[in-house]
Amino acid sequence: MVYKEYRTGFTEWICSTQKIQYEEALEIYQQTILVFYENIVNGRLRELKSNIRTYLFAIGKNKVKEYRRHNRRNTEISEYEAESLTENKEENARKERMISVSNNCIELLGDPCKKLLILYYYHKRSMKEISAEMGYKNENTTKNQKYKCLEKLRSLISNKLNREEKLEYGLE
Repeated sequence: MVYKEYRTGFTEWICSTQKIQYEEALEIYQQTILVFYENIVNGRLRELKSNIRTYLFAIGKNKVKEYRRHNRRNTEISEYEAESLTENKEENARKERMISVSNNCIELLGDPCKKLLILYYYHKRSMKEISAEMGYKNENTTKNQKYKCLEKLRSLISNKLNREEKLEYGLE
């Protein structure tokens, strides 16, 4: 009976004075009624010093504050998560770009560098195995060739990234 009698007035009051959406106002009202009931059952409310409406509205006001605190915390978390997602997207885009540029530059390397680096990094072959397969004199020669190929690849990647950056900013 109490629930039905005060629901409309309570939800209208919350919606108009506290600028809360109707669905949230109903939820707050239900929580208010539960608090009211629990206070009676637990013996915290033995005698009302005001009318029931005033008592419910006071509980409701506290529930609105609680709702706003909870909402603010969730909003702050959401903003942090959004910022984190944006950073992750930017980082992923940068990594994708680096992978794309690197793959493109490996193709530009040509043989024997391309083959040597693929055998070493992708197929995990030893220097001894690469020397035998590619016909190098010994492992030291293969290591030296690998170093030269990496330097060439680094240079190609750096030049390509610089060119792309200049194009992006309209400098070329």
